[in-house]
Amino acid sequence: MAAGKCFYGTRELDGTDPIPELDEDSAPMGMDFPAELVGQWEAAAEDIDTSRIRHVKLRIGVVLGRIERKSHIGKLWRIGRARGFLSIIRLPSCLGIGATIGTGKQMFPWIHIDDMVGVLLHAIDHMDAKGRYNAVSPGIVDNREFTEVFAAKLGRRVVWSVPEWLVRKIVGDERSSILLRGQLVRPKRTLEAGYVFKYPTIDAALSHLVQKTL
Repeated sequence: MAAGKCFYGTRELDGTDPIPELDEDSAPMGMDFPAELVGQWEAAAEDIDTSRIRHVKLRIGVVLGRIERKSHIGKLWRIGRARGFLSIIRLPSCLGIGATIGTGKQMFPWIHIDDMVGVLLHAIDHMDAKGRYNAVSPGIVDNREFTEVFAAKLGRRVVWSVPEWLVRKIVGDERSSILLRGQLVRPKRTLEAGYVFKYPTIDAALSHLVQKTL
């Protein structure tokens, strides 16, 4: 079954304590709405007869897909069609108004789409794969580093930050934790199972996924 890295929850950190590292054996570090939802989703599958069916749980980070330009007109622009998360942030970044969210210190668990497919195939092909696996890159970064690397690939700079109060006003308090906090999630069991990430760093991933045309 597939779920999300939101399983691990979030909590307010005072900035002095180290960010807790979370792997497949970790309990949620906080119980916000997304964590409760994912926990219930996973619990619904607990009654599977594992003596007959191999049960694998994937907890997936933010999947990054390639920005594509399908038309001749589209090739004239830095912007283009994108899949997944990059489609949300590409336009403001291309216009030079891309921004970090809140403090920018919240961790950002991500995975390249090719590695997402790779983890799925690895779980299918290896009959000894069972239990929980984190589908996140080992090269986790915070929101600020991700935003700056993405902007740099487009030849842009990051010059401002979206304040936390505005994020809460737009998406609501319950869902704002997804954007304003974060989780330092490691793919411990995924690596131990022998999967080798094709794009382990954010620079390598975005170099492959983002192209500057002008």
